Amino acid sequence: MIDDKCGTYAGYQAHGRRGERTCAACREAQRLYMKARRAKGGPQIAREYMLNKARERAVWRLKDMHREDFDLLVADEMRVELMLARRTE
Repeated sequence: MIDDKCGTYAGYQAHGRRGERTCAACREAQRLYMKARRAKGGPQIAREYMLNKARERAVWRLKDMHREDFDLLVADEMRVELMLARRTE
């Protein structure tokens, strides 16, 4: 859905809240926002960013190394999510 927030960081967040695929303008706005945040935040934000990227890569590697276990964990977590979603209905 395109609205007046498209092309802004708020628009990027709105897409996410609505469960939509993010448009190119909002992805670019989010990229620039995060780049500025990392630059302004100094070493702590930069380290946090690096740590998150390293964790992300480690998860992918673990998934590849232990595919069956990973699939079981995802299925288990999906059951939990479905149970929690039913509670809020």
